[in-house]
Amino acid sequence: MNIETCYKYFKFLNTECDRYLEDDFIEEEEINQLDIEFKRFIENVNNSDLPNEIKNKITNLKLDYTFNSNRDYLEILGHWNFGKHRRQRKLKRMVEEFKFQINGLPMFIQLNF
Repeated sequence: MNIETCYKYFKFLNTECDRYLEDDFIEEEEINQLDIEFKRFIENVNNSDLPNEIKNKITNLKLDYTFNSNRDYLEILGHWNFGKHRRQRKLKRMVEEFKFQINGLPMFIQLNF
């Protein structure tokens, strides 16, 4: 991986986050796929010759998708619509937080490298 590829990947991630946030409904499968891709990206970054300054910034990024395996208790109890709406808010908040983390990285890479 080189700096140009890293820059393009962050531009891609910003575009994907914008696309998810523009939709009225965020699919869990979309977020799951984003999480898998992001983990692969971090693995490639760690095995690359990128400057340590970029590596450190990337390894500090978090896509917190920990609640995906446990359904909200309201969904289990039968309040499916409320639980689904609550889950959508969590997914949207998670994407917003991730976008906030990565938003300045393309500019950082472009200005410093």
